[in-house]
Amino acid sequence: MGCPGANSSGIRGLIYQVEAYAGVRREGEDGKQCTLTDLERGSDDCVLRFADDTAFRVSYLVIRSHCKCANCKPRQENEQRRLEFEQEIARLRIEKPRVQPVGRYGIRFEWPTGCSSGIHSFEHLRFLAEELGTPI
Repeated sequence: MGCPGANSSGIRGLIYQVEAYAGVRREGEDGKQCTLTDLERGSDDCVLRFADDTAFRVSYLVIRSHCKCANCKPRQENEQRRLEFEQEIARLRIEKPRVQPVGRYGIRFEWPTGCSSGIHSFEHLRFLAEELGTPI
C-alpha cells in the first residue's frame, strides 16, 4: 500500500508518512477500508483517495462545516445553529489549507482563516466523502 510519486505540494509525501507510521489498514463498521492513501489539494476542493481504490472530490466548505473540534461541534447540534455555522463559514475566504498527519488515524487541516484545531479521522473523511463528495 503506498502512493505513487510525489507532487509539488508534498501532500503525497505526507500521506506516505501517515501510512508508514500507521502500518495498518483501517476499516469502517461496514467493512470499507477507510485509510486515506492520497490527498490532492485544489484551490476550492480536494481529492481524497482511500485504500480500497475509491476516490472522491470534496469541497473545503464541506470539510470545514463538519469540523468535530470542541469549538465547532456544539455549533452543529441543531438545524438552526448548523445553518448559522455554515453561513458563517461560507462568508470566510476558503483557501487551500496546509495538512498535517495526526497519529495513525487522521489529519488536521490548517486553514488560513477560522478553526484549525479539528482532527479529521480517516473514518470521518470517508463518511463526508461518501455522503457529500463526488465519486471520481
